[in-house]
Amino acid sequence: MKPASSVATIFLLLPALATLVLSSEQQQQQQQQQDLPRTGVVRTKYGQVQGRVAEVKVEVAPDQVEVTQVEIYQGIRYATPPVGANR
Repeated sequence: MKPASSVATIFLLLPALATLVLSSEQQQQQQQQQDLPRTGVVRTKYGQVQGRVAEVKVEVAPDQVEVTQVEIYQGIRYATPPVGANR
């Protein structure tokens, strides 16, 4: 009976451990995003937005990789939601 209960305990703990690992990875990704330098403020007719600057590796040839900077703007809506007849 002991081995079966140990196996059952392991199966009960696996989801909790997986949740801890995932949340730790998510926190690490969020921290990395917060550490990125900010872009300048961009003014649009809907308000001001500010993004982050990240470095991206681009393979320009099979044996050649270049690093370039890109500006990242997240959470900006780009279309009207489909409502009414547009749905």
